[in-house]
Amino acid sequence: MWAKLIWPLNVFDRSVEGKGMSLYIVKMQVERLGGSITVQSQSNAGAEFKVEPRITKK
Repeated sequence: MWAKLIWPLNVFDRSVEGKGMSLYIVKMQVERLGGSITVQSQSNAGAEFKVEPRITKK
């Protein structure tokens, strides 16, 4: 699920929904800022994503 971003040849083909890039981009940015993202998935029930930002006091 957290595979490195790979651009498919049909990336601009609007007949295919979703490109699988959004989750990877969110994960990379959350981790870059010191947070974490986890997923719990169940067959035929969907997936739950939990994003935990790192909060620091100034």
